[in-house]
Amino acid sequence: LLQTTLLDAYAKCGDLNCASVMFEEMTSRDIASWNAMIAGMAQGNRPNEALEFFKRMRENGLSPNEVTVLGALSACSQLGAFKEGEKIYDYIRDQKLDDNVNVCNAVIDMFGKCGFVNKAFEVFSGMKCRKTLITWNTMVMAYAMHGDGVKALELFKLLERDGLGPDRVSYLAALCACNHAGLVDEGLKLFESMEESGVDKNVKHYGSV
Repeated sequence: LLQTTLLDAYAKCGDLNCASVMFEEMTSRDIASWNAMIAGMAQGNRPNEALEFFKRMRENGLSPNEVTVLGALSACSQLGAFKEGEKIYDYIRDQKLDDNVNVCNAVIDMFGKCGFVNKAFEVFSGMKCRKTLITWNTMVMAYAMHGDGVKALELFKLLERDGLGPDRVSYLAALCACNHAGLVDEGLKLFESMEESGVDKNVKHYGSV
């Protein structure tokens, strides 16, 4: 337990080399040890190693939990590793981990960043758990980044109908959508409407306009 706590501290502080040495020296590893390494490598911009730890964990007979798949999906997002991400999503569905909204959000983000926006929307549409503002923002941004401004703005409007007030990230995603799709008038209207919604503009909003 003490070793796992220290390992987690090293990983969270970004000292991944010390964390790796400690991990390899451990005589007994539990799921928390593996999770610390997978999350640490993913957050420390070493996604290939994160996926290698994920693979080793499964080979060692341990079943990934919600924390494990969040780290692995983050690694897939960074690498654009669609096939690996799809396998992880299959596992998530088999194990019913898609009841967790954070896991669903990570899957949507992964598919979006890998360029499979339709698959991201399938996950978004089929969610069993209640969508959060992060869920909506992730999906709007996925459409925005792939130049589908019309669908991004449609979702932005639906977000408000779902009873969630858009925040700075929502507006940034919608403005990015207008930017990528050349929707100048729509973008300016959105920008002007931010004050009416009580959302403060920041440098990213100005930059996007």
